[in-house]
Order: sequence, then structure tokens, then C-alpha cells
Amino acid sequence: GEEGKKKARLSNAEKVRAASLEDELFGRASFAPDDEDQDDENEKATTSGDTETPLFVIDTAGGSAGDLVAAGEAAGGEVEASGARKPAWVDEGEEDVTVGIAGESRRRKLRRDVAETEVGGEVFSERLRDKYRELSGPRSHAWAALKPRGAEREAPSDAILRRSGTLLAPRGASLLPKVIEATRVKDANVTEPSASVLQAIEFHPKSLLMITAGFDKMLRVFDVDGVKNPKVRAAFFEDLPIRRAKFVDDATVLCAGRRPYCYKYNVETGAVSRIPQVSGMEGSSLENFSVGKDLRCVSFLGRNGEVCLVSSKTNRKVAELRVDHRATCAAFASDRELAVTNSVGEVTRWDLRTYRCLDRFSDEGNLKATALAAGSGYWAVGSESGVCNVYAGQLGGSGPKKAVMNLTTKCDHLSFAPSGELLAISSSMKRDALRLVHLPTCTTYQNWPTSKTPLHYVHCTAFSPQSGYLAVGNARGKCLLYRLGHYPEA
Repeated sequence: GEEGKKKARLSNAEKVRAASLEDELFGRASFAPDDEDQDDENEKATTSGDTETPLFVIDTAGGSAGDLVAAGEAAGGEVEASGARKPAWVDEGEEDVTVGIAGESRRRKLRRDVAETEVGGEVFSERLRDKYRELSGPRSHAWAALKPRGAEREAPSDAILRRSGTLLAPRGASLLPKVIEATRVKDANVTEPSASVLQAIEFHPKSLLMITAGFDKMLRVFDVDGVKNPKVRAAFFEDLPIRRAKFVDDATVLCAGRRPYCYKYNVETGAVSRIPQVSGMEGSSLENFSVGKDLRCVSFLGRNGEVCLVSSKTNRKVAELRVDHRATCAAFASDRELAVTNSVGEVTRWDLRTYRCLDRFSDEGNLKATALAAGSGYWAVGSESGVCNVYAGQLGGSGPKKAVMNLTTKCDHLSFAPSGELLAISSSMKRDALRLVHLPTCTTYQNWPTSKTPLHYVHCTAFSPQSGYLAVGNARGKCLLYRLGHYPEA
């Protein structure tokens, strides 16, 4: 009776004292039982006679705290009250820092408004992150994403079977004509520029490794990431000023110059092998060649119209074809067709399965063919006058789809983007002579390059495997690198 009520009052007082101690130690809000709770406790104490004092009081109202804790554990990290991931460390000094973004050209790119001159440290950090994501693509830091705790790794086949959608990735939006977004990043060979004119650049067909070569007799290999672009390997050919260098397979680069011999270089092992001569090309320069990667074949063009097909694996001649007049350019279309141009503007096509001539025609308005390229269902033929004829589908047929006349000097280099939407045409005879052509409409982009784009004299161009990078080799020995914003991956 009276003694039990007294003990219950003492128990409630001890609860209040314990809650105040928790306030001092942990900063929690005080918890004091209300009148109804006191009556309940008194009643329980009277009926049961339990006089033990609870050490902790847990508030489970609403269940929100438990849900947040469970969500944080499931996500693999701590969470805030709003449900967002809590940062591991926060620099409190960022709020007191002010950064000027109007002085340096690199920081001016971070402005959201022309009149903006200063931003706070926290805003500056966030804009740097946004700029990095814009330049490197959405998947560049996917490796750092945290997985839920306890998540088990599953085989790719199990992941596919769990879905009911299409197995093919959806194709992104098509590239638009007239305007293209091109942002300059670090030069591909910034760690070691060439000491002479860059005559050849090319990306590896399956990665972002890039080769550069020129008259300084050096072949360099770079790992392109748009930020540091470190040099991976290099080789010096003492008796060969390099005019052309191309990948013949995933590991081998063929280097040739104005010599009757050439070299092979293995980018994986660094081994160099010399090809002393090519049967049927004795005494002729081997600088003019093209590579059919699918066919594992190389075509060397001679002075008198001969076209020697050589196996890129055995270095032995497979077949010999011939055109009228001097052969100037050659290009493979998959593993079935080879096209060769000559010095009077004629184009000859061969079926490589039977080595029979399929067609021979004069390229419209072309008095001397100087460049030839094939890619993704398109052909392009450049001439000495600067005109580039673009063919859709079969080469020849009913004539070119469009004659691009933006160059006024010899068109000596053509590059198709692997996406099949872009064509780069250039001339080394005039400063800044580079244009990008939108292939579906055969229109030239007018917003880039501009008169202020520092291209200098362009000697070669190349696109990365996913078309995200455009590389430009110039007479200064630099390999300029531009990130094309339309493509999410490089």
C-alpha cells in the first residue's frame, strides 16, 4: 500500500535523474514520463512489487529512427536525418573561403553567369565536381560506388536472367547537326611532345591507348584519360623517319617511311622486328599502306600501280593487284572489299574473296585523289583541290551523296568516327584547315572549330573507340585532344 507508492515515487525520481545525466553526457533531449505513464508505473509497482531501476529509456515512437538506422546499415554507411548519405569528413573552413573565378581562364569555365566574380569554397568544390563529371563521363567513377552490406556477388548470367527487358543497351539520342560541343582537355602527348611534325596518330581499337609518330623517328604510346595522359612506352628507329604508323592488330603497330623496309612494334612487350622488303615491291617505298584489321592484311601501294596484299601475321605476300596510273590511296571495307584511288581521280573496287574487280569509275570532279577512307556504311574521297565527296552505302553507284567544299587546299587526311555520325577532313597546306561533317545530313559544323581554336597546321586526326575524343596532330609536334560532349563514354 503506502510503502509501495513511496517506492514507485522514488523509482520515478531516479528515472528523471538518469535522463538528466544522459543529457549531459550524450546531448539527448530529456525524457520525463507524463502523468499517465506515472500512474501506469505506480500501478505496476503496486501489483508486482518490482523496485528495479531501469538504466536506459528507449523512445520508439514512430519508428523513424530505427528505419533510418536500418537504411544506413543497408547502404553501407551512415545517413543523416534527411536520408542522404553522411559525408565521412567535412571541412568547416570551406564556408569562410572565397574563391575568385573571373581571373584565370580555367576558373572562368566554372561560372554560371558572366557577371559572377567570386563564389564560396563549398560552391567552388561542387562546381569542380560537376566539371569533372562533365569531362570524364558518367561512368568514370562508377568503380567507387558503395555496394549494400551483405550483398553477394552474382554471375553476369544471373543478372541477365533476373530482368525481363531487352538484352541490348538502348541507343542514345542521335548527334544533332549545326552545333557540336567540343571541349579541349590536356594534350594526349603532354608528357612528351614530339620534336617534329606529327605524321601519324591512332587510338587502339579497343582501349584508350594512343600512338604518335613523326620525323623524329620516335614511336610513343600514351594512356589517354584527358587529365594526365601518361606515357606508357616509346621506341626509337634510328634509320626510319616515320611517315605512317597504324595498329595491324591489338598488340602490333606497323611503322613505315620513305624506305624499302619497315618495322613492327609490339606495344605489350616492346619488341621490335624489321621487315627487310616486301615481295613485288623491291626498291619501292613502303610509306603508303592501309590496314584491314578484320582481314589481317596490309596493302602496300607501289609507284607503277601495283597493290601488294601482305599478311600482317606472316609478313608474306598474299596477292598482287594493279590499277592504271599510280595508286595514291587505299581503304578496306570490312573483310570483303578493297578500294584504291589513282593519280587521275579513278576509283577501283575489288572483291577480296575472289580478287576480281567489282567496279571502276571516276570520282566526280576529282582530278587527283589524295585521301580515301571508309567507315560505318560511308566512303569519303578527298582531292587535291580540297573537295571531299561523301558516298553513302556502296562506293560509286549513283554518285556522291554530298560534295563537301569547305577546304580550299589539298585534302590529305580523312577520319570517320566509330559511331558513324562524324567525319573529320583536314589539310596540312593551310593553317587551321579542319572541318567536322555531320554524316546523316552531310552538313559541316559551323560553331567548331572557330578562328581562335589553336589547331595550327593539321597533319592527322583520330577518334577514340567510343567517339568521345577527337585527337589532332599538328606541325608543332602536339597531339591536341578534344572531348566531344555528346558521347557519354570516350
